[in-house]
Amino acid sequence: MNLALRIVAAVAVFATADAATDRVELVPVITPHDTVLRPGEPGFMLVDVIVAPGYHVQANPPAFPDLIALTLTLDPAPGVEIGAPVYPAPKRLHLEGSGETLLVLDGRFSIRIPVTRRSTAPASIQIRGTLRYQGCDDVRCLFPRDIPVTLRVDLVRR
Repeated sequence: MNLALRIVAAVAVFATADAATDRVELVPVITPHDTVLRPGEPGFMLVDVIVAPGYHVQANPPAFPDLIALTLTLDPAPGVEIGAPVYPAPKRLHLEGSGETLLVLDGRFSIRIPVTRRSTAPASIQIRGTLRYQGCDDVRCLFPRDIPVTLRVDLVRR
């Protein structure tokens, strides 16, 4: 019996600096991704992230250990085995004057999460987690942010 795994993952990082509060504004992006899985068959979920123009976040892993990497942490959920997130390949950003090169992500990208459906999976699952990042521009970095992430997984008979 085939089951379709329909995932609606919404996450966006829009870094819009407010000089008085150093605040980051967030705007959700809803991106459906369909996958067909049988019990025990591996698949994946995607979390789409958008970083506002002029900003970037540190890649995972970052170029230097003291930098705050983009990190997606997901809580365990009944009926699915969740693997470690797979982050996109970073871009290299050369810092003028310092000679250092950072590994960053900007624009729109997806984080891929391996998932395996168990035979005991309920028809609908919510997976909660946190996306941690620090938005930076060419001059400064904003305070690190933790934003909640909820992935809805619907198992549909085919």
